[in-house]
Amino acid sequence: MKFSSLKQQIIVIFLTLILGIQLAGLIPIQYSVDKNVRKLVGKELDVGEKVFLNLLESNTENITNGAKILAADYGFREAIASNDQETILSALNNFQSRIHADIAIFYGVQNDSMTVSGNLTEQEAKPVVNHLIDTHSASAKKIDFEIFNDMPYQLVAVPIRAPIIIGWMVVGFEIDDALAEKLNKLSNLQVTFLQRTEKGAWLSSASTLSREDQLSLMDYFEHKASPDLVNNEVTIQEEVFDSKTLTLHDDDDNMLLAVLQRSITAEISNYQTLKYTLLILTIFGLGVFTVAIIYVSNYIAGPIAKLSETAKQLEQGNYNLTIQTDRHDEIGDLSKAFNSMRDAIATREAKVARLAFWDDVTNLPNRVAFIKHLGEKIAAHQQRGLSLTIIVLNLDRFKEVNKILGRDLGDDLLNRVAHSLKAMVRTDDMVARLGADEYGLLLASAGLEEGLAVARKLQTIFDAALALGVQKIDVTAGIGLAVYPQHGDSDEQLLHNAETALHVSKSKHSGVVLYDAAFDLGIQENLSLASELKTAIQGRQLTLYLQPKVNLKTKRGYAAEALVRWIHPEKGLIFPDQFIPFAEQTGLIKDITLWMLEEACRVHTELKTEGIELTIAVNISTRDLIDSDFPDKVEAIFKRFNIAENAISLEITESSIMDDPVRAEATLHRLANMGLKIAIDDFGTGYSSLGYLKRLPVKELKIDKSFVMNMEKNDNDTIIVRSTVDLGHNLNLKVVAEGIENIEVWNILAKMGCDYGQGYFMGKPMPEKDFKSWLDKWEAQSQDMAPKKLSA
Repeated sequence: MKFSSLKQQIIVIFLTLILGIQLAGLIPIQYSVDKNVRKLVGKELDVGEKVFLNLLESNTENITNGAKILAADYGFREAIASNDQETILSALNNFQSRIHADIAIFYGVQNDSMTVSGNLTEQEAKPVVNHLIDTHSASAKKIDFEIFNDMPYQLVAVPIRAPIIIGWMVVGFEIDDALAEKLNKLSNLQVTFLQRTEKGAWLSSASTLSREDQLSLMDYFEHKASPDLVNNEVTIQEEVFDSKTLTLHDDDDNMLLAVLQRSITAEISNYQTLKYTLLILTIFGLGVFTVAIIYVSNYIAGPIAKLSETAKQLEQGNYNLTIQTDRHDEIGDLSKAFNSMRDAIATREAKVARLAFWDDVTNLPNRVAFIKHLGEKIAAHQQRGLSLTIIVLNLDRFKEVNKILGRDLGDDLLNRVAHSLKAMVRTDDMVARLGADEYGLLLASAGLEEGLAVARKLQTIFDAALALGVQKIDVTAGIGLAVYPQHGDSDEQLLHNAETALHVSKSKHSGVVLYDAAFDLGIQENLSLASELKTAIQGRQLTLYLQPKVNLKTKRGYAAEALVRWIHPEKGLIFPDQFIPFAEQTGLIKDITLWMLEEACRVHTELKTEGIELTIAVNISTRDLIDSDFPDKVEAIFKRFNIAENAISLEITESSIMDDPVRAEATLHRLANMGLKIAIDDFGTGYSSLGYLKRLPVKELKIDKSFVMNMEKNDNDTIIVRSTVDLGHNLNLKVVAEGIENIEVWNILAKMGCDYGQGYFMGKPMPEKDFKSWLDKWEAQSQDMAPKKLSA
């Protein structure tokens, strides 16, 4: 059984319990009453049987005494002696009348004569009298019954002595209703005399029962195999009687029974008042208990129901409900605990809600909140036909700032940028932190032109170095923007397109980039190239290019940097910036590095056979530096080509070192111990500290071309390059300048004492098969103090 409430459960369970207890009490009472009544009725039957027999014996004794008195009468004796039948009959009639007998018989022994007073003939009486005389015992008080003309009689035989027996007196009483009523009054039993006739039918001679009950009793005897079996309970007219049967007479022709009965049903009915009283008390008790249990259930379940309702409200996010209680029991404690739990949940929900929609570091909305607000604004602008612009900004090299300067200064940088962004927007605009170093701006009512103006203004934030404590950091950022509805009509599409423009800005270092549908085609093409790159490495679609490195003092081409190109069978020449980024992401860069080393060894060997001793520099990536097996792989390649370790040099970037400085430093020391020369590429663009530079086994610095290309026009670049050259020489390092585009820069570098140069002025990257012809041309022209730009 299922209950819809605790209150119902308490009421039903306890009412069922008390009802069960009451019923459990009534059943034994009923059983005890039935048992005691039957026991009492059985005792009454035993007593009634004794009363019945005593009454018959008393009747017999009275008849015997009366007969003795008559037998002692002198006149009666004279009548017997003289065989005066008339006198004898008169005396019998007087005796019969006096004792209220129904029959009186005298039998004379001497003359075998018989005088009968009553409704019997001599022929009917003689067999019975003879039987009584034959079976008479002087010492026993025998009770005899006989049936004459289907009528039962109680008979007494008394001998008449003078002094010998001269005759017999036989006196009989009819068994009738009077006798049954007398027995009923004495014993309080129902008495019925039943006789079975010669034909086997049962007749009721006398009874205290009604006629209908007598017929039922006779019918019951009709179906019994033996009358002795009637000494048990008998149901007559739906009334149960305990019965006892006495056989008074039994011969071959007739049987006479006395059936003594006591009504069990009537006796039990005497206890009905008690049963009704108990039932009324039970009902009253149930009523009182019901009222009490309803009160108790309300007292217990009421507060629990309130707690349940409060829990439902909590589930729906309503934390304003307070459970008021003045109870000091367990329910009161539970209510107070529930209030405390509600307050705790409300506090945690507030924290979770803030974490879900807010950034703790910058105190700005997060990406989820930004997208939600953007969706709401788009829905509002759709109805009003307005435009909006979103700008996505991503800081450059933030990872290096975190690693080198620590997360505290990194968080400080994020907060400084966030504060600057908020200062540049209106109150109805939104600034959010979308990721680790990425911000989003929602210009709620800006169109394309206004959005571009704001984006360009954002660039000015990074014009000056940001002061973080005692540090000053030059920060740059990529910026992408998209405009609703030109570039998308949903929050996800618009943000995706803005981030696509940001990706283009970051990859091409092009500042502010407005989304263009062609960007997606380019990304799809790059994804296609990524899936084809592995096949390209294994299918020898990659080719090696070399860019010369020249000694600025001797003007001799002493080395070259190995560069890779992809000759696609369908798309033709593909430059590194189109496939190296995703090669680094997928790990294929490690395969490309090993391919480059093998190709560099092969080219070195081939040029050496032609008398050209050329050191070839190969770039290695972050993944190579953190690969503990990389030095073993390099050594295996050198052994296979049988070349000296100084034939190949390795170039690394500052950022590749800083990703995992410990493992990178261990790998570099192993490579240096093998005899390989290590150079730091693009020096000046990263965040590596001089401490790292001092510890690493570096032999060469390569100044990034961004500082070299415009030296003749920019004094600051000149100062930076001169300082870097001096730094390198002070650390006993050789210095290479990248990006030499003209003779003016060559001359400036030569005066500074820069060791080596690399750039389009000397030679562009070229297929390795063209390097020897370039070298011949360069050697022929290099002695001219003002060499002209050579073409490959």
